[in-house]
Amino acid sequence: MLTADEPHPERHRREREKGWISMTTSPHPIALITGASAGIGAALAREAANDGHDLVLVARRREPMEALAAELKSTGAGITVIPADLCAPGAAAALVKTVSNAAWPSTR
Repeated sequence: MLTADEPHPERHRREREKGWISMTTSPHPIALITGASAGIGAALAREAANDGHDLVLVARRREPMEALAAELKSTGAGITVIPADLCAPGAAAALVKTVSNAAWPSTR
């Protein structure tokens, strides 16, 4: 049985042995998380970092994302912060372009 509090390398090894396929079975997958400055978005970022993902954090407010990035640095995750208001016209397309043209991760 896998438990949430099991260290992620051990959990990932056991998942691979069982033939399970998940985002966590490949080395350093990247999670793009919107709304990452607070609430559910920040909680998802913490979970993804603890599961071995590199992160692209997106939200309107840079300062809370920078604080979250500092908090998660100890996980070893590469973290990129992109301030963007995705409600603005063209913002989602601009984010796709930014992500497509970037070398990930920008910090580790």
